[in-house]
Formats: sequence, C-alpha cells, structure tokens
Amino acid sequence: MATRRLRDAIRRRLGVVLAVVVVLVLLSANRVATFLTDLWWFQGLGYESVFLGLFSARMGLGALFGAVLALLVAVNLVIARRLRPLILPATAREAAIERYRQLVDPYVPWLIGGVALLFALSGGAAAASQWEPFVLWRHGGAFGVADPQFGRDVGFYVFDLPWAEFVEGWLFTSLLMVLAVTAGAHYLLGAIRPDAPRNRVTPQAKAHLSVMLALVLAVRGWGYWLDRFALNFSPRGTVTGASYTDVNAELPALNLLLLVTAVAIVMVLVNIRRRGWLLPGAAIGLLILASILLQGIYPAAIQRLRVDPQELTREQPFIERNLEATRSAYDLHEVEGTRFTVHDDLGPADVEERAVTLNNVRLWDPSVLLKSYRQLQAIRPYYDFADVDVDRYMVDGEVRQTMLSVREMQPQQLEESAKTWQNLHTFYTHGHGAVASQVNIADREGSPVFLSRDIPPRGPAETLVPDGRPGVYFGELHGDYSIVRGADEELDFEASDTGEAQTTVYDGLGGVPVGGPLQRLAFALRFADPNLVLSGLIQPESRIIFEREISRRVQRVAPFLLLDDDPYAVVLDGRIVWIQDAYTVSAHYPYAERNQFINDLHRATVNYIRNSVKAVVDAYDGTVTLYVVEPDDPVVAAWRQAFPEPFADVSAADDQLVRHFRYPEDLFQLQADVYRLYHIPQAPAFYSKADAWQFPTDAPAITNRQKPEGAPLEPYYLLMRLPGQETEEFVLIQPYLARNKPNMIAWLAGRSDPGRYGGLYAVQFPSNQTILGPAQAHAKVEQDRTISEWITLRSQAGSEVIRGNLLVIPIERSILYVQPLFLVNPQTEIPELAKVTLVLGDKVVMADTLDAALAELIGAAPEDAVVPGAPVEQPDPEPERVSVAGLLSRAMDAFSAADQALRDGDLATYQRRVDEAQDLLRRAAEEEGVPVPEQDAAPSDEAAAATDTEEGGAATEGGA
Repeated sequence: MATRRLRDAIRRRLGVVLAVVVVLVLLSANRVATFLTDLWWFQGLGYESVFLGLFSARMGLGALFGAVLALLVAVNLVIARRLRPLILPATAREAAIERYRQLVDPYVPWLIGGVALLFALSGGAAAASQWEPFVLWRHGGAFGVADPQFGRDVGFYVFDLPWAEFVEGWLFTSLLMVLAVTAGAHYLLGAIRPDAPRNRVTPQAKAHLSVMLALVLAVRGWGYWLDRFALNFSPRGTVTGASYTDVNAELPALNLLLLVTAVAIVMVLVNIRRRGWLLPGAAIGLLILASILLQGIYPAAIQRLRVDPQELTREQPFIERNLEATRSAYDLHEVEGTRFTVHDDLGPADVEERAVTLNNVRLWDPSVLLKSYRQLQAIRPYYDFADVDVDRYMVDGEVRQTMLSVREMQPQQLEESAKTWQNLHTFYTHGHGAVASQVNIADREGSPVFLSRDIPPRGPAETLVPDGRPGVYFGELHGDYSIVRGADEELDFEASDTGEAQTTVYDGLGGVPVGGPLQRLAFALRFADPNLVLSGLIQPESRIIFEREISRRVQRVAPFLLLDDDPYAVVLDGRIVWIQDAYTVSAHYPYAERNQFINDLHRATVNYIRNSVKAVVDAYDGTVTLYVVEPDDPVVAAWRQAFPEPFADVSAADDQLVRHFRYPEDLFQLQADVYRLYHIPQAPAFYSKADAWQFPTDAPAITNRQKPEGAPLEPYYLLMRLPGQETEEFVLIQPYLARNKPNMIAWLAGRSDPGRYGGLYAVQFPSNQTILGPAQAHAKVEQDRTISEWITLRSQAGSEVIRGNLLVIPIERSILYVQPLFLVNPQTEIPELAKVTLVLGDKVVMADTLDAALAELIGAAPEDAVVPGAPVEQPDPEPERVSVAGLLSRAMDAFSAADQALRDGDLATYQRRVDEAQDLLRRAAEEEGVPVPEQDAAPSDEAAAATDTEEGGAATEGGA
C-alpha cells in the first residue's frame, strides 16, 4: 500500500511538472520563434553580429543589474534572518506571532529566493531598456570642445553623464527598496518590536539598517555631484544652460549639500553604537532642510533680488554661451549668407539668365500629382503609390528637377473573393517599376508629361526608366510577408494588350530560407499562420520576404538612429533603390537649446543632431547599407565602433547614387525652426527678440481646407542659383516673415549637390523694406478680378479648383511667387494643371502656362530659352483619353477671349476664338459619345449684349 501511495504521489508530481513545462513551452514558443526568425533575418542581411550585439547589450545589462539587485535583496534578507533574536513572548499576541514565525521558518529560504527573483526581474528590465546610454558610454570618445562652465569635453556630457545618471538613479531606488524590504524582514522576524516597552529594535538590526541608510545617503551624495554637471541643461534662465542663478546659487548649494551629506553619513554610522534613532533622524532632517533652503529658497531669492531687476546684465555671458553652443549643436555655426535689397524689376534678360531655374519651377504639387499617378498609372487595382518625391536627374543632357513615385503592390485592394492565402502571399508579391514626370509642364489636356511610365517601364528619359530590375519587393507600403521561389510562380505584370499574366521567379538575395520544417514552424508561430506549415506551395528552395517597409527595415538594422519619415526612391542603372536619411542625436550637449524632434516615426527631445547616415535599401534585394556622410560626428563614430558591419564610408558609394543625396526635410525643418531666433548674432538683440522671425502660413492649403488655420508653409526643393554663385544647384528652401508681420524678411536654403552638400545659405532683406509675404501674395491672387471670376466660373460649372503650392522663387533681385491652379472633374477625379498665376510686387497675372504668364508679366519671354510650363505633347505615340473637363475649361476660356475680342472690335479674333471653342465643345461631346449638330458661330449673351450696344451706339451716332 505504501509503495502504491508513493507511486501515485510521484505520478501526481510528475503530472504537475509536465503540465507546468507544457504551459511554459506554449507561452514561450512565440518568443523563441521570433528570436530565431529575427536571427535568420539578420543573417540574411549579413548583420548577424548586429543582432547578437544588440541582444547581448540588452540581455547582458538586464542580467547584470538583475543579479546585483537580487544579490542585494538576498544577502540583506539572509543577514536579517541570521540576526533574528530569540524571543520569549510576554503577551498572548506575541505568542501567536512567534508560532506563526516558527510555522513559516522552513519556507523562508524559498521566500527569500522568490522575493529576490521578483526584484531581479523588475530591476533587470529597467536596466535592459538603457542599452543605448550604456553602448555610448563604452564606445564614446571626445568632441574636442570643452564646456564653458566646468571645462570638461562635450563627450563627457553626451556619452558619460547619461549613463552615470542612470546608474545613480537605479542604485538609489534599489537601495531604498532593499532598505524597506530589510526593515520589513526585521519586523517579521522579531528584531523590530514596536509594542515592546523598551529595546524595540535590537542592536544588530539597528546596525544593519544604519549601514543600509548610510549607503543610500552615499549614493544621494553621488547624485548631488552629478547634478552639478546637469546644471549645463538647466531651464531656469532665459535660455537653456547654467544661468547666473545656477552658477552663483545652485552650484554652491550643491557643493554644500555634498558636505551636508557626508556629515549625515557620519551621524548615521556613529549612531550604531548609540541608543535610539536621534542621530539618523537628525541627519535625514538636516539633509531635507538643507535641500529646501539651498536648492529652493536661496536660488529663488537670488533670482528675484539680483537677476530679475537687471536680467540682461546678469544673463548676458550665459546667453552668449547658449548662442554658441546651440549653433554648433544644430550645425548652424557655419551658415553662409548675404543681404540684399529686393527691386522686383524682373526683366527679359533676367528670365533668360535664369532659364534653368524657370525651366525647373515645380508647378505640380506632390499631393495633386499623386492623384494623377493613381488615376493614370496605377494600371491595375492591386497597385498603388505611397507618395511623390522630388529629385533631379540628367534628362537630355541637362539636370532637370523631376517627380517620381514607385508603383507598389497592395494585394489588400483585391476583390474580397480574390484575397486567398495563395494570392496574398505567393502570387501578388511585388510592385513594378516607377513613374516619373517633369515638374514644370503639362500636356495639352493638363496631365503630367511622363518621363517614365507603364508596365513594363518605358519612357523618353533612360535615366528614369527602371528597365533592368523593375520588381519592387521592398517599399513604403509593403507590410505582409511573401513566399518566393515556391511551386507557384509570381505575377510580374499583366500584358496591356491581352491581359495575360506574365509570371516570374525571384532570383534576388532577399528573404530568409523557409523550406525546412523548423523554419516553417518558426514562421508559422511568428505570424500565427498555420498555412506556412500546411501549404504544399512552399518548396525546399523557397524564401520568405518580410520586414519589407523601408523605414522599418532600416530601424531594425540601426535602432539607435532617428529616421526621416520620407524615404525616397532613386532609379539607378535600371534598378530602384531607396534612400533613407538617418540622424544621430543627443539631448546632452551643454548649453544647447532643447527642441522636440517629431515626425511620423519618432518623438524625441534633442539638442544635438547630425544627418550622419544615408541608409540605402535595394528595392529588389532588400540589402541595407548605412553610408556615413559625416565621419567627424563623434556620435556616429561611437555607434560605428559598437556595430561596424552595416556602416560604410560614403567614398564606397556609387558616384551616381551620391548625386541623388538631398538635404533631408526633417533636419532642415528643425534647423530652420531654431534659426528663427539663433540667426541673431549678439546676446542683447537675442534677449530682446526684436529681430525674431516666424514661418509664413500655407495659405493655399488653408484655402483648400487641406490644413488647419495657422499651418506653416513647409520647405520645398528648388533647382536655383544662389546669390553669388555661377551655377544652379538643388536646394531646400524655407522663407521667413518678420515676427508678427506678414512681410517676408529672409529665406534659408539647404544645399544638396556634391561638394556643397550639407551647407546652409541664408539671404536676409533690409528691415526697412517691405517685401510681399506668401500669404499676401496668395491674397493678391484670390482678390484679382480675372482670377476670381475664373475660379468662380469653374466652381459653378461643377469642377473643383485646387490652389497649388505657393512657391517663392528668388531670381536676381526679385521675388517671384508662382502658384498653379488645378481643375478636378468630380466624375474622373483626375487633376489637371489649368492655369499658372504669378505675383511680382504689385503685379498679378494668370495664363495657361508659365511661359505665357512670364511674357505677360515682363512684356516678353526669351526667344532662345526652353519654354517653361508650356503645354507639350506626351512623348508617347499611343493615344490617350482626352479629359472632358480640360476640354470644357479650354472652351470656356476661348469664349471669354472671344467676348473680349468683340468688345475690342477685333472681329477676326472673335471669330477665330469662337471656332476654337466650338471645336473644343465638339471634341468634348465626342469623348462623351454625344452627337453634336453643326451650328453657326454665336456669341455668348454678354457678347451679344455688347454687340447690341455697339450697334445701337453706331446707329445713334449716324442718326446724329
């Protein structure tokens, strides 16, 4: 019987153990699968060491700090257990407590282990999250610049201080928790007896707790020492950094608190051999009182009595420190620039001289052009475009600003019945090609003039046609995984003439092998998709492509970098690559002003930033390379030392690729924001902020109700010649207004071309000259009678009028404003470039093309210049469907011109314009399939009325 009971007991225990093991396996299976598949993913890129380095940094820190905290807890609890007194209960309550202690005593070691484990998990998790400061502390070097207050290298603040502050805070919190747990253990074990008439705390427990308290105070003293250096980030004064009060009140207070802390530690340790808790209580009270007096009352008094009455005098040297540090930290310390007076006297010679700039004026808005691309070039419902990017290419031997978007796969846009696992993951696997168009012209129907188009890709500009590797397996829209090299071939494209599916087999380097049973099981667990195990379409040589979105892919390789939220595609030697700008940042540059870096990917506080890395991702293979474009940046040097594999010198990049590097938008926006104030060179002027600038509002977008009131005008790319330069270059430009005024006061440009890349150029106008601002220029366009009537007439006809981006184009000594107007037929929803408006000083003109508008503005256009904005035929022999809305719009323009000609008495022009309008109406009717009877030319009602008036006037005059 005894043997049977023993056997049953063993079975029950084995069953419990097995159940626990099964539960643990199930709970950890997904984590294990994710770990394995991540490892394979990094191995596929050749960056296994990056994965292992990141993993070891996180896990190593967690294990180390968790073990330290567990050891602290366990050792102190064991000491408390060994110091427990032998108690003779004096009351029934004490007797009950003693029986409880004896009951749980055999389980105390297990309890100590459990408590230590819980503390280890929490403390280790907190430390694991601090892997970035740890890595920078290990690998960081010197900046070669000393802070003005303590004379320490900036590297100490960027690399050493953040890690030291974390360790100090972690130790202080951990020791406080250990002290509390230890005190609780002494109470439970009888060393602390609040109800005892005397000797409520045993001498042994008192000594133990006193030593623990002394350790807590010692760590707090270290914190006071570190707080001295943190004054370099103080927000107390007019600007960030140690202010007059910080240097003359807070800093001496911290030094004195170090002394007070040392005295408090001595008092606590001396109390070990004294009865009672008077000395420790006095020590804590003294420290608290000193903190209140020295860090609160005293600095506040100095600020109020000595600084506020003469703030500029007191703060001027500290403002100067902030000015220098902020400009250096945001790379604004070497801004080139000039000042000049605006004359707005643009003439034919200026237009001819700046033909390259005018030939590259971006009339097409990216948001408007995206709609056109989707309507005209998506080709199939499962293709889509994420956005349209602006770049420059060699076209017909000239550098031309172009607009480009990649055609990406979106199988989720298929019909519901077609959304099978096979279609979503093995057939519709990739996008195809890219679409590009000129920035400054439209065809005769108002549509973009394509330089690259269709499937397979073709077009007149060879540099923009990705006809070598048109497949797009990695992009901005790719989310789900795809299986390639399976039993089912992939769709490459559908033939335009027959609609027959042309298939392909992926032969690139991307993806992870998924043919083995372990791989299939691991990925099935990762994606919670049993088809990865069950499907017979997966072959031994099959690969799974995942983590396909560009920003996500780069972030996984380099999680320590902040990314620009707009990666852009480049066509290079017949294939497509993506360029993702990446930033190294810090919030610990002494005396530099802190700002928020916010985009769709990140939200961070920074006071140091560099665009040190250009991440390049192949759209077919998915390979990721981090090109270092600022090797002198100490932060990127630290990361490169820690994780060398993904990085490469920019000298190793293809020269054609480097030519497509552009000044990143997110960095420029942050720099432009800082420069609004930090263009002011002297502390007194900076303090008064009389010369502060502000961003103009995006008036057209607000009028279109695309943005809320007050939305700022965002920077935009131009191909232009900067003042004093001999050639045009690709720049990112941001206009400024005088503070609280609508007038433009300056503009800032970020330079992109090789040899000039990364430079900033500022142009400032005289403060005594009133220069039209963007909102004022937009108001002139809206208030112009001819333009207003045209907009009203089109709106009444049912078309939507979209005001395009208002561009500020500096040309010679003039500021030219260019704003296109688009028409959208609600039936086709295809935007058409209908008109171009120009504003130069008090002059406002509108014409069909930029060339015509310039001719009207200045009286003539250069004969030998390429006509900018002129309507051209598409460089495509295949017929296109003509837009009805465009034909009707042009017909109305022709009728209006005929009316004006009749009023002017020009009957020949009147008849010609009426014939033109009727021909356009006939073409529109043919497009709609409506027969139109032939009819004689007839003037509009307004023209007829004008004719009657003229005839009546003539008769009256003749009768007289």
